[in-house]
Amino acid sequence: RLSAGLVVDLSAPNWETRIAIVTERVRAWERPISPEVASFLVGRVGSDLTQIDAILTQAFSSRGCGDGLLDLARVRSALGDPTGHPPQTTPETVLRVVGRHFRLRVRDLHSRARSQRFTVPRQIAIYLIREHCERSYPEIGQLFRRHHTTALHACRVVARRLLEDEALGATIGELEQQIRAEDSTESGLERRGGG
Repeated sequence: RLSAGLVVDLSAPNWETRIAIVTERVRAWERPISPEVASFLVGRVGSDLTQIDAILTQAFSSRGCGDGLLDLARVRSALGDPTGHPPQTTPETVLRVVGRHFRLRVRDLHSRARSQRFTVPRQIAIYLIREHCERSYPEIGQLFRRHHTTALHACRVVARRLLEDEALGATIGELEQQIRAEDSTESGLERRGGG
């Protein structure tokens, strides 16, 4: 069917699907996992779930998590995060990264301008905020001073384009890397400032 031209959706799974995938991977190890630990692990790996087995191996090989992943503090300690503050992607980080990539100001992404120069980056920013910031469509709509259906439409447009546009997929991947790098930098600065 693939050789006959079957189109397969290869876009990154949404937050809820990633939680389900991580939960199933832990069950394959025949160990329990709490919802808060599953959420923490998904936040740690982002949309790149290829890292999850390595992270689970690291967690299960530590003394505190051999019987399962139920205690968030133990899991954080096992994974080298004793502060208990995993990097949390904020909409501001996404907007800053997207604006820089497309040579736009953050206020340009919030503007009402409808030319493609603004709408495409805006839709990508909305998509990335939905994927990485745990924000609902109404919250994203409010952030952009638009109705929540506009945020929903933007996410659908980007997800549909990702099925057929390799260049867009590469752009999204590059932006996600930059977002993770900024999260790590900000997390390191917070630790040094708090210490």
